[in-house]
Amino acid sequence: APLANSTTNKPQPYIMPVVQEAPATDNKAPSKPVPLQVDNNDGSNHRQQDRTDFIQQSTQADTLLATDQSGHNKHNPVVEPVFEAHEPIADKSVPATWWQETVMSLSLSGLARELLSHTCLLSREAQNKAQGEGRILVLQLGLDQQQKSLLKDSTRQICEQQIRNYCHVHEPGYQEVCIAWQIMDSGAMEKAGMTPRQFQYQQQEQSLQQARAAIRNDPNIQMLQSVFSGKIMQHSIKPLDI
Repeated sequence: APLANSTTNKPQPYIMPVVQEAPATDNKAPSKPVPLQVDNNDGSNHRQQDRTDFIQQSTQADTLLATDQSGHNKHNPVVEPVFEAHEPIADKSVPATWWQETVMSLSLSGLARELLSHTCLLSREAQNKAQGEGRILVLQLGLDQQQKSLLKDSTRQICEQQIRNYCHVHEPGYQEVCIAWQIMDSGAMEKAGMTPRQFQYQQQEQSLQQARAAIRNDPNIQMLQSVFSGKIMQHSIKPLDI
């Protein structure tokens, strides 16, 4: 028999039709296979409908969250308390060194004192609570990134509790105290302001300069220098408050 032409008489591949069987019912023979219906739009309508159904189901599931663990009000959405939406009120009624003096007056030791000594006060703001239930003092603290290893949960909690205790005594106009932390690089820290440790060093240096000036200008010291050709040993002078 002559060979079939490879281009014109090439056998066509056999395509198995896709079918879907209808479910069988009781006491009845299975129905004949039914061809699977395929949309002409490549299933895009089905995908869109699936997305819509998923969003609706997710919304319904979120609404059915319980408001507490006792099982009450299960079908009510959880409502979180929020502050009134308004611009923060800058608290300018305190001196510029309020934060440094506050930290130095706290009863802290060890890592807690070390942590706060490297912080600076970025902002101090007063906010009104919702429905006029009082005021909130919001403190935002900056911490040098080189000291971020000090910011452990246990140490941070001790510091925050000491700050709240201090504010409740010395800032009675606020019902709550909120504290936020921000890690900053050294350049940003220098621009933000002095840390309590830097403030303490500055105070000690000022006290030392004042003590040296007091010794240098004392008439009795000047007479002794004149009579005995004495000299003042500067390193031996120390202020009484150090």
